[in-house]
Amino acid sequence: MATYEEMYEKILCTGQEDDRIRAVTMEGSGVFAGGEYEDMWNKLFLMYDYFEELSVYVADRLEFTLDMEESKAVREFMEDRRRK
Repeated sequence: MATYEEMYEKILCTGQEDDRIRAVTMEGSGVFAGGEYEDMWNKLFLMYDYFEELSVYVADRLEFTLDMEESKAVREFMEDRRRK
């Protein structure tokens, strides 16, 4: 039986995805906020977008349904909180 890491590499990781993962980790611009208020929001939305995109991909591959209206509502709520 394949390990989790082997399944992840085979199913989810393409060379392009590896580059993207590096770009949002400490090797790239990072997802860790530097302490500035605006930077924290920017990093939150960066990860939100990445997670949403990955969720769509995984749901498609595993034939799950994904409620994009719910995702849109959460994003709008977060954007509203950011403006306050």
